[in-house]
Amino acid sequence: MGLLNYMTSFIPRLAELAKPIREVFQNKRKIDDEIVLKNFKIIQQIITQDPYLKMIEPRKPIKIQTDASEKATGAVLLQQDNKGIWIPRGYYSYTFTPTEQKWNSTVQKEAKAIANAIKHFQKDLPIGIGQIIIETDSNTLVNMLKQSKQHQDQEVAMAQYRIGKIIGEINHIRREENILADSLSKNNNEKQKYSEIDRLLVGILDNEQYKIVNK
Repeated sequence: MGLLNYMTSFIPRLAELAKPIREVFQNKRKIDDEIVLKNFKIIQQIITQDPYLKMIEPRKPIKIQTDASEKATGAVLLQQDNKGIWIPRGYYSYTFTPTEQKWNSTVQKEAKAIANAIKHFQKDLPIGIGQIIIETDSNTLVNMLKQSKQHQDQEVAMAQYRIGKIIGEINHIRREENILADSLSKNNNEKQKYSEIDRLLVGILDNEQYKIVNK
């Protein structure tokens, strides 16, 4: 399931709205066609405005999904609605410094993704909200963070510290289910592997203007 299908699960009209844009890449329409420009704007508004990005509700479950690629990290803050659907409440991405990009350890990068995401979203979490689930597709890191001992690796130790600070629970998520965070963690070259519509959505989500919850 691609990013478009994921977003369509809680934005029913998304596939319909994206059809004229898809036709641009099929050489059936021009990029400056009125309906293409109009639908792009509507998609942008749907994804980035209420009710999808709004204040966290104190008594509903929350989780943060994170991912790291070679050059960047991505994270999404989600909250479960009354129908049991996990709705995005905020997005975040971070580009590794040249030094960080040289890290050989995937675990270090995944740990950095968790620590950065928690730090970024923490200000938007209500006081006393209860346990928050943190999900990463690095099973190795999950096993490390579930241990009570203090880790020597600075990035893993920081991730462990920030999880403890928000009373978080670390869980593993399959890569194919970690769609939003994975998409946000891709650098420009890696994004070329996605469908044209998926790349359009990533571009919207990755826009600095919309990364902060309820800004």
